[in-house]
Amino acid sequence: MPIININKSYDFLVTFGCSFTGGHDLGPDGAWGHFLAKRLNCDHVNKSGGATNTQILSNVINFCEYNNMDNACVGIQWSEITRREFWDENIGWYQSFGMGTLLDDSLYSRVNKSSTLSFIRENLKFFMPMWFDLRENTLRTILAMMQAKAYLEHKGIDFIMFEGINSIIDRDENHQDVNYDRNQIHDLALLNTHKKIAILNDHTFFSKLGDMNRAMKSHPDFDPKLNDGHPHPAILEWWTQHLWEHLKKYQ
Repeated sequence: MPIININKSYDFLVTFGCSFTGGHDLGPDGAWGHFLAKRLNCDHVNKSGGATNTQILSNVINFCEYNNMDNACVGIQWSEITRREFWDENIGWYQSFGMGTLLDDSLYSRVNKSSTLSFIRENLKFFMPMWFDLRENTLRTILAMMQAKAYLEHKGIDFIMFEGINSIIDRDENHQDVNYDRNQIHDLALLNTHKKIAILNDHTFFSKLGDMNRAMKSHPDFDPKLNDGHPHPAILEWWTQHLWEHLKKYQ
């Protein structure tokens, strides 16, 4: 099984995700990966920073291709599905942003602005239907999840994944199943409800509590004043306990 083995002695756990994985104001010691690594009794390598799911997938593959993963395991927290990226030639890398960044003045004032991002914001009516269609955003996230799973299984790397900010089942699509033949392309077939549920019900996916954001906000110990509304230690301990119980089921 490719899922993280709680009885195995790993050298390190490497985690990928957005600020929910980074620890935000608390730093790496205030991250779910830190709590899980303590239970695994191994080192923790925090490679958060991919704010979009495409970037997270890229970070997973890049890290695993250029590091020795023979005795390592991977944890992936998928981010908000509408977050996008564009290539910024001035920095030679991707800039990421979300709809909230563009619509909320206070959020926009906190990001590293570029002429490209300013142009996008000024012409949002043009970019909105092209970049922020929820079906397309969901499809991109599903493909990232499937590619990450296939890659890690092919490499023989133990891993676990979960949703962080929202879920691929937030918008229920009932695209009909189709009988495929070689002459047909059905681009939206992966949005079928039972296909999405099958992804979340896979043993390598921790989905018992839903996405981390909504789960923590319904928890009685959640305090939005702590860690700028991000997961704080009481939530991280609770979340990691449930994640651990999920892993135990498949040992």
